[in-house]
Amino acid sequence: MSDDGTKSSLVLGKYGRAYYLKEMGRHPLAQYLESLNKPMLILQGDKDFHVSIEKDFNQYKELLKEKQNITFKRCPNLNHMFMPSIYGKIQKAKKEYKVAQHIDKQVIKDITDWILSAVVSNPAM
Repeated sequence: MSDDGTKSSLVLGKYGRAYYLKEMGRHPLAQYLESLNKPMLILQGDKDFHVSIEKDFNQYKELLKEKQNITFKRCPNLNHMFMPSIYGKIQKAKKEYKVAQHIDKQVIKDITDWILSAVVSNPAM
């Protein structure tokens, strides 16, 4: 599909364009992550069905195992939005996303702590 065609083709609902997915394919994530020397925080809810612990989270851990400035955090019982998984089942995810919730307080604390520790460790940031 041409770039122009992908810019006008909707995917993943009415806001996602095919161009976004095509553009992502042009920039391999592994190559990008390996080239970075900045501290990184990689979080994932263990009830996230958009990405998997086995395939994605663990793949990042393996890919970046030689880097010293990477922090990995697995968030128990949280979904893709870092909110508590009410039903815990993929089949009910759409229903779960319609329930008003807030991002889990522990995630906010983990991000805050990571930012503060990264700044202390790397004052030039």
